[in-house]
Amino acid sequence: MKANIKSVDLGGVCNVEGFTPEDPYCFSIWLVCVIGAENSAGGDCFRVNVCTPSWLQAAAKMPTWGRHMLIVNKYDFPQIRQTIEKALLEIDAPDWDGVARKVSKVMEWEFEDYVN
Repeated sequence: MKANIKSVDLGGVCNVEGFTPEDPYCFSIWLVCVIGAENSAGGDCFRVNVCTPSWLQAAAKMPTWGRHMLIVNKYDFPQIRQTIEKALLEIDAPDWDGVARKVSKVMEWEFEDYVN
């Protein structure tokens, strides 16, 4: 089973297609992606923190953890989306749970800590 992006937004704050950070070379934003099986209409929510090295350098005054991050040199939404889509193409599993668990290795899954 494969997955694809159904939608991407900034947590309902604004239209991601028209968004530009104040400084495209120094920013951090959380993208919310609805990702689902290729042949389904819906999907689960996954989040990823998209940021630049200069933002990391400014923000990490003390030791800090990093997870669910996509580090880019500048804000370029088409390139960011393409990078996420490329990562999804490399994921395959027999069922949705397996796919979602693999996606959750790089993006924060809404059901990540749920116990079946």
